Amino acid sequence: MHWYVGTLLGSIALVALNTAQRLYGPREWTSYLFVIPLLLVCNQGFWWGFHHAPNFIQVWFLGTGTVATLGWLSHVFILHEPVNEYHIAGFVMIFVGSILLALGGK
Repeated sequence: MHWYVGTLLGSIALVALNTAQRLYGPREWTSYLFVIPLLLVCNQGFWWGFHHAPNFIQVWFLGTGTVATLGWLSHVFILHEPVNEYHIAGFVMIFVGSILLALGGK
């Protein structure tokens, strides 16, 4: 498995965890049923990425860009938050900047 697969899995798990917490909030012991597995996937995914990547910068910026992008998309499509031109501009800048920084590490 390549380093970026672990990073993407960790990012997806982190966004899923944050979105679920925003949707459902803390619920006594039942929240642990999805919190603990998602935290384990997040932890292991980022560990795999950092352990196998050629350098730290690539994993850091891919993870940052992916979490920001997926987090924004989940808030728009799942949590139905409004979108304006500043949100779109920020999304584009984060996405493009993350790609450029990750590619610059090669």
